[in-house]
Amino acid sequence: MLWLVVLVVSKVKVKPGTKSVKLPFKTKVQQLDNITVEWNRSDPELMKVHVYQSDGVEQDDFYRGRTSMKEEPLKTGDLSLTLTDPCYRDSGTYICTVHRDGEILAQKVVRLQVKVPPEVVEYGEWDEYFTLPFKVQDELPEDATVEWKRTEPEIMTVHVYQEGKEQPDKQDEYFRGRTKMDDDPLKSKDLSVKISNPGYSDRGTYVCTVHRDGVILIQKKVLCRVKAPSEVVEVYEWDEYLTLPFKVQNQLPEDATVQWKRTKPIKMMVHVYQGGEHQPDKQAGYFRDRTWMARDPLKSKDLSVKIKYPGYSDRGIYVCTVYRDGIILMQKEVLCRVKGTDGGVNMRLMTCVTDQH
Repeated sequence: MLWLVVLVVSKVKVKPGTKSVKLPFKTKVQQLDNITVEWNRSDPELMKVHVYQSDGVEQDDFYRGRTSMKEEPLKTGDLSLTLTDPCYRDSGTYICTVHRDGEILAQKVVRLQVKVPPEVVEYGEWDEYFTLPFKVQDELPEDATVEWKRTEPEIMTVHVYQEGKEQPDKQDEYFRGRTKMDDDPLKSKDLSVKISNPGYSDRGTYVCTVHRDGVILIQKKVLCRVKAPSEVVEVYEWDEYLTLPFKVQNQLPEDATVQWKRTKPIKMMVHVYQGGEHQPDKQAGYFRDRTWMARDPLKSKDLSVKIKYPGYSDRGIYVCTVYRDGIILMQKEVLCRVKGTDGGVNMRLMTCVTDQH
């Protein structure tokens, strides 16, 4: 007999969305009766993938209609298995065993990794919320558990849906009261989670795992980033002043209005220049006598405003709008973060300039 039992291990990597993947196995074969070629997955859960016998093919429902072998594999010696539409759940260890009357004649191990690249989500500090997206196509068991975790920079449990309801007691306190998921995510197939009141500390890598009885059914990774600021300024609480910078290149009409507002966390009028004069009566009381702007900002093209004696309450989003006759000519957004006297948190200014004509 020419069969030789040799256990060979191969590694195969593939990305989701690939049409098919081949689990390779070629061996020298002698035609014998009653030989069975059996592909099984041993890890993370035992499943019958494809069984080739003289009387037909057997397999678990998960693989039905997705596997194929070449015609007359025992004659050609090509026992490779083709798996169509590979997904994350297909990742694992596959073993092809050739046996006859209980005797193993040949065997091959293939480790398949379906590499799921992380989806990237960007959010702005002071956004109302951001979403970690995850919508699935396949039906999921009603008794499965959906678990969102942040794995970097620090491992934390974000949200858990188990036994048909959310489990706030299993969340880390940092996320408690800030997350929301669909009422029945397993039925709707929408496993996305929303995180409200995001801050710089929410950046990192998030992983959603759907599991049942210790077996991972599906998984997704999301990389979450804070929108990068185009300008960075640092200031401590109770420094002499902070500057919200805005210098322009184009000449502006002499009768234009320059208006600085803080939009978050609380809407407040910061400074107004209108009719060729500064308008302290139009400021919010909180900022009155604390702001300073160039004497003629339209002529100097310097629309920056200084705020005296900044404190923690001055953090937030500021927007400068230049308009004339109700038409916005130019606009800039500034994200302000104040650095505490203990050196804990810094302040950054994120600018976004939009010209409108």
